[in-house]
Amino acid sequence: MLLQAEEHAHPHGDTFNPYAEREIRRHIGDYALFMTGIFREYVQHLGVMDFYFTQGKDSYRLVREFEEIAKGNDFDLFAYLARKFEHVSGGLHYLKQVYLTAERNLKPLDSLFG
Repeated sequence: MLLQAEEHAHPHGDTFNPYAEREIRRHIGDYALFMTGIFREYVQHLGVMDFYFTQGKDSYRLVREFEEIAKGNDFDLFAYLARKFEHVSGGLHYLKQVYLTAERNLKPLDSLFG
């Protein structure tokens, strides 16, 4: 995805498309946020947490810049995500630990089979 975003980023290239780059960068930010929040242990095990944090923040920052130039409505959202990426990731991780546990998810099924 990073290579694909770079292909669309260069104004003098044949594949220049800032709108495509924005969508790819948003996807990179979302993916990095999801992986560091929901699958944090796996990302830590691989030793790539800092890489994901850096790519997520940078991607959201670039989307924020695009939104600013294009007078988009999501400027504040992406500015916040770029600035507070680690905090939002930590919040997702906390929510996963509290609300997405196996015991919690199986309780509604107990009434179906019990």
